[in-house]
Amino acid sequence: MFIFIVIASVAAAAVFFYPKNRPPANPPVVSPTSVPTQAAETIPLPSGENIIRTFFELINKRRFPEVLAMMDSQMIPNDTTKQEWTVSLNGIASIKLTQIEKHQPEFWTAESQIYQVTLQVKNQPGVTSFVPDNGENTRWVRLQKSANLWKIAEIATGP
Repeated sequence: MFIFIVIASVAAAAVFFYPKNRPPANPPVVSPTSVPTQAAETIPLPSGENIIRTFFELINKRRFPEVLAMMDSQMIPNDTTKQEWTVSLNGIASIKLTQIEKHQPEFWTAESQIYQVTLQVKNQPGVTSFVPDNGENTRWVRLQKSANLWKIAEIATGP
């Protein structure tokens, strides 16, 4: 019992008499810091040209779910249309965007842009794609802003 009292006394003395073992008299107050947040409006959207480049690169890489996600609901309003687009995309063996130009930018709005694109296309034998001709093809791609994102709204053979 005596040994227990001695050990307890030494432990108590170590806590109160040695400064490094004492709890701080005024513990630091931890308060949350405010981190400045950047509003979504200040983050620039990818350019229309970047959207179109990415779209055709994804087709070439056969990443069709991502391609369909880049399309506006006007182009794929339901599951049937989505399936038809997937079949059409599967008909392309390779597609390369070789040229992109702004089409009549003076008529663009904050919600719509049109680009003229030149594509080099090679189709799968016996399968029809949305660009049925092998070789060089010219198309007009209309982008539409939807939920603050640019989406492919139309791919046409003329402006």
